[in-house]
Amino acid sequence: MANNSVNRFASLIFGTVLSLGAAVGAAPAKALTVISEPSLNESWSFSFKDYSIEHQGGAVIDLNVGYKYKNGIGKTDPFEYPEFTQLYNYIDNYLVTYPNETDFWEILNKNLVTDLLTKPIPTTFGFDYKLADVVDNLTVDIDVKPGSSGINIPRSSTVTGTPGSTVQLDESWNFAFKNYPIQHQGGAVINLDVSYDYKDGIGKTDPFEYPEFTQIYNYIDKFLVQYPNETDFWEILNKNLVSNLLTKPIPTAFGFDYKLADVVDNLSVKIDVLPGSSGINIARSSQVTGIPTKSASVKPISVPEPGLIVALGVIALAGLMRRRKLATDTTDVTDRGIIMD
Repeated sequence: MANNSVNRFASLIFGTVLSLGAAVGAAPAKALTVISEPSLNESWSFSFKDYSIEHQGGAVIDLNVGYKYKNGIGKTDPFEYPEFTQLYNYIDNYLVTYPNETDFWEILNKNLVTDLLTKPIPTTFGFDYKLADVVDNLTVDIDVKPGSSGINIPRSSTVTGTPGSTVQLDESWNFAFKNYPIQHQGGAVINLDVSYDYKDGIGKTDPFEYPEFTQIYNYIDKFLVQYPNETDFWEILNKNLVSNLLTKPIPTAFGFDYKLADVVDNLSVKIDVLPGSSGINIARSSQVTGIPTKSASVKPISVPEPGLIVALGVIALAGLMRRRKLATDTTDVTDRGIIMD
């Protein structure tokens, strides 16, 4: 009797063990999570602030340098990162010894970017840096302070260089009207910023392809003063301005007109209407970007008056006359060696 009880107990224990084993064997295996390295985008920047330079008759600039590193930099050698003060010193010496003080800011800037990406950069470590080996692109922004070269207009040149068999350059220019009073919508004060991206290759064979920005500034000033409908929405005034800049000949003091559609890929105008304008204490802004075309047309809209249809047909640049002679014939000189209206 006792033996039967022991046998039954042993069978019960054995069956329980088998059941547990089956349950454990049936449990789903947990997936192993493999953590891969993240994809990193790295960049670095530094600046010259309130930097005095003997260029264009004397100027004060802010110069900002930024570059995007190649993927994987520093992975096996942390000293692949360039020590930025060596670049700072190279740029400082470049600006001090720049040979042509009458060059346009755009030309100085693109020459600097090209040098940084193609020339060996000496260091105090006994070897040279070659930035094209460690960066995907490099950008220099030169902000020329108001009052520089006797012109009270803030302006800037931005150049991005991409290294390769040759350096691919993307160039843009910007200038601004600050705290500009205008008789529009009952009276307003605005900040108006104008920027444009140049066509590839501009100035490569003729540096005078770059438009002299004060001529465009004067054109915009006159456009705003004479704008016919003071009740137009800001959006409408702005797009009419952009359309005019890209389709109308812009008179200059040099005896010929600019045709911006021939030298820019796009043009943007941002109008910031300051609080208190038109009795409304709300900051607001309109931004319009225009892309010139050879076949399309633009119809600026005016409220309540209908706008004019402005044709964007084939625009031929009759030839940008060289201005060096004009510069030598005048005494009122702008930062490009020419007179302002």
